[in-house]
Amino acid sequence: MKQYFLLVAGFLLGIPVLQAQGQTAIPDYQPDALYLKFKAGSLDLPKGDSRHVPVSALFPTADKGDFRKYGLRAEAFCLRSGNNPALQYAFKLRFDSVQNAGLLLRQLQQDPRIELVERVPLYRASACPSDGFPRKNNPKDTPNDSFYGIVDSIHASWHLDMMGFDELYGKYTGNPDIKVAVVDNAVWSGHEDLDILPENLYNTCTNAQGEANPPSHIDREMVYGGGFAGMNPAYNWSHGTHCAGLIAAVNNNGKGIVSLASGISLMGIRIAESEPNLMANAMEGIAWAADHGAKVISLSYGSEYNSSIEREFFQSCINQGIVFFASAGNKSRDKEQYPACYPGVIAVGSVNSDGHRSDFSNYGDWVDVWVPGGYYIDHDTVVKDQQMLSTTWCVSQWLDDKPSFSGKYYDMMAGTSMATPLAASASALILSYYPELNGYQIKEILQQATQDSCVYVPEAFRLLENDGLRQVRDLQAGRDEAAGQVEVIWKAPEQEGVTAYRLYHGETYIGQTEAGTTRFGFSAPDTTGFVGVRAIYGQDSSLLCCVPIRKGAPEVSNQEQPESASSLRFWINQTERSLHLPEGNWHRLEIFDVKGRLVLEKRYEADAVSLQGLPSGLYLCRIWNDPDSSTFKFILP
Repeated sequence: MKQYFLLVAGFLLGIPVLQAQGQTAIPDYQPDALYLKFKAGSLDLPKGDSRHVPVSALFPTADKGDFRKYGLRAEAFCLRSGNNPALQYAFKLRFDSVQNAGLLLRQLQQDPRIELVERVPLYRASACPSDGFPRKNNPKDTPNDSFYGIVDSIHASWHLDMMGFDELYGKYTGNPDIKVAVVDNAVWSGHEDLDILPENLYNTCTNAQGEANPPSHIDREMVYGGGFAGMNPAYNWSHGTHCAGLIAAVNNNGKGIVSLASGISLMGIRIAESEPNLMANAMEGIAWAADHGAKVISLSYGSEYNSSIEREFFQSCINQGIVFFASAGNKSRDKEQYPACYPGVIAVGSVNSDGHRSDFSNYGDWVDVWVPGGYYIDHDTVVKDQQMLSTTWCVSQWLDDKPSFSGKYYDMMAGTSMATPLAASASALILSYYPELNGYQIKEILQQATQDSCVYVPEAFRLLENDGLRQVRDLQAGRDEAAGQVEVIWKAPEQEGVTAYRLYHGETYIGQTEAGTTRFGFSAPDTTGFVGVRAIYGQDSSLLCCVPIRKGAPEVSNQEQPESASSLRFWINQTERSLHLPEGNWHRLEIFDVKGRLVLEKRYEADAVSLQGLPSGLYLCRIWNDPDSSTFKFILP
């Protein structure tokens, strides 16, 4: 039986209706787009890697007059992803003749090759343009960026203080191997405080690589003032550029703002066509980012409506290790928002500087993490012009009366739109040192690192550093696709006291074993993705250890393999400030600081290595077993 998501009167009522003063009602779905999924094997598609497929290839027997009647655009967009065969036959179809949408639907319903037709949710930006953490006196190891700290009585970096920037700066920096994509209305790559390579920029409107800028005809020098910023088209078109700065503005360059993940590789993808707050080409932008190596994708928009095709697409990307963050929305209610509520996507809510939920932020148990996205609070009073400072495409609106900011391309915005890239920035910094983590693990780490209702990033690093001995070892998962079975095996943690193991398939709990059992099997319709095992210690537990499910049975060995330096389980005695490793033939070690300087070299004794005299921070340790050597990172609190 064919499955249809029927597009009847509701679809036609989605057509914009003229309102007073030239305003238009914004529909919940794109009135000029449909998702189609064809039955497997029903299409003879052209060869090649392009996602843009001629519509004539989807409907080879159709009359050319039909294409003109419905205003079908020449190309459809393919939503293939990873090793999901069904998505090879999923497409987004665009058409210009909205008046004939009902006729088009009826014709599609008569096509026996089509198994699913869906409306395309219309995503809106999650910013609130119309609507106390004083700096520590610490001149040492302080960035020289001009808008760091308090400037013209503006608390320019209160949101970073809440997340532990002071404790992070000088110890951690972003890794350029980690790509973070801002899939948004537009991203101005020419900003002085952004460093985005041309190959990491894409415009879905022109299908062109190398730029993602807002429309050039918009006047970006006009000042409307803070209270009227939402009426300024250039300010609204600055949404994506603002998000980009919150993720990875360049630190210590003598200008602008600072960011948590400075040093990672930013990607900017423009997905808005003519309206800056409507993300018409969201899935096209996400697909491009996924195809071009994004590890983290930040989505500062949403809708209360969803799509099964989109859900399947997101899951396929997550199974490949991509980490998604999406805004919870700004309607101040417990109403699920998409894509934030697709399984595996991390939903982000907003707090103010006092740690309380921003009055605009949606809420509910479906919101995964809370980070700053709202306002600075001064003696219980909301300071409306002290929101989230970041990079913009237009000159400052909210701060035009401040000499340091007037005429500069930096401004305030608030919303879960701003909280989302800040959460993505925190994850990018963590992934810079732990790139093997997936989205399920990142979500757990950020949740456990929450202090005073906000993610505190230094705590995330402490959790990762101190949990190594508590996690299971040598986790493997293999699948028998014919039988729909998955087998999971692992070894017990080095730390004793395990009372049980809990297992997860993605986010789904699938079972528990006793402490002495290190094997588990289960069946599922989908045997792809990640399997996770958590070691239980009475009322406590380890962080989740995850691996992707591989084809074939996991490799079982009856003998313990000799431990290599690359798999060492070490721990830091914080009281004694010493480094401990398992017994082995390691006879010499070298320790380097974050700047690559050799700070300690000595023979390794079996019991411990004293770290007395080393300041807190991130270190690289090289351990020798001549002629071989291996390295690992550790954090000294």
